[in-house]
Amino acid sequence: MPASQEIDDYLTVNAKPIRPPDSVFFTDQSPEFEVEIANSSEYHFTEGSQITWATAIGDGRPRPVHSGTIDIDLEPNESKTYIVEDDLLSFEGHGVFGIAFGGHSGQDTSNPRKLHSRPAKDYDPLYTFTVWDRSHYETVHEQPKDLQ
Repeated sequence: MPASQEIDDYLTVNAKPIRPPDSVFFTDQSPEFEVEIANSSEYHFTEGSQITWATAIGDGRPRPVHSGTIDIDLEPNESKTYIVEDDLLSFEGHGVFGIAFGGHSGQDTSNPRKLHSRPAKDYDPLYTFTVWDRSHYETVHEQPKDLQ
C-alpha cells in the first residue's frame, strides 16, 4: 500500500500522485506528482532557489532512477503547488518519491535568500509505493484468485 509523510523544516513539503494507483504502480506508467511547498521561514526564497526531486526504485533505501529540480520563489508563509512529471518507472520493486534541499544563502540577515538543492541521492522520502510489471502482477496476484 502507498504511504506518505510530510517533510517539515523551514519548508513544509508533501507530495501525492495526481492519479493515485489502485494499490500499485506498473512499470509502463509515468506518474505525475503534486508537490505542495510551504515556506515556514522568515525569508523570501527568491528566483534561483531550487529543490531536487527523485524517484527511486529498489530494495532498502533505493538509489534514484529519475530526478530533476523544482524552481521555487516563495515569500514567508506562502504556499505553492508544483507538478512533477516523472519518467517511465521501468523497474519492479519498492518505489520512493522524495525531495532534497539544503541550506540557504544571502548577505548576513538579508532577505531575500537563495535556497540550494542537494544531490538526488540525499532525498527525504515523501511518498512510497510498489511497482510491478503488469504480467508479473497478474500471474502472482490475479490468476490465483481466478483459480479459487
